[in-house]
Amino acid sequence: MKIRIFCSLLAFIVVISLNAQSKSSIQGIDSLRNQFSIELFGPSLKYSFGYERILISQPVLNIASRVGLGYYPFNENTFSIPIELTTFWGSDKGFVETGLGLTWCQYKTRLYPGVGIDASTEDYYSNTKESKLLPNFRFGYRYQKPNRSSSFRVSLTFLFELTDGKVSLFWPQVPIGIGYGYRF
Repeated sequence: MKIRIFCSLLAFIVVISLNAQSKSSIQGIDSLRNQFSIELFGPSLKYSFGYERILISQPVLNIASRVGLGYYPFNENTFSIPIELTTFWGSDKGFVETGLGLTWCQYKTRLYPGVGIDASTEDYYSNTKESKLLPNFRFGYRYQKPNRSSSFRVSLTFLFELTDGKVSLFWPQVPIGIGYGYRF
């Protein structure tokens, strides 16, 4: 029940962000409020292409919503859709970034979870796909100059798996993500 409420809240924020504040209300603060980005690892497991909209832009604190698409074609054929609400605060160029969100992913399950990966065989993964909704948390550094078109981020991103009332880190997610964004 709590996950459904959380999902509904995140979906609402993403929809609202598409029609968020106009540029006339920015009042001299960074006017670039949209961003397309590519990210290696992070909340979409392997790599993703995403869209971000800054909802609140202040000199020190910014709040943004993000949605992305991720796909990893090798062996496990992982497909994911991460949705996040992020905050970043700091100076005019460097920011500490935190975020909370959900990642829906669909992937082939591993037949032998404790055995090392052998990418040369298809026998390592099942033929059926599994879908999961994974909460995620991001903590990192974001570099972007005001009114410049590029941004860069490095972050620790953790995905959590909720199984039988227990919370654990989702495996095989790599927790260090790196991304580049084009702002407009």
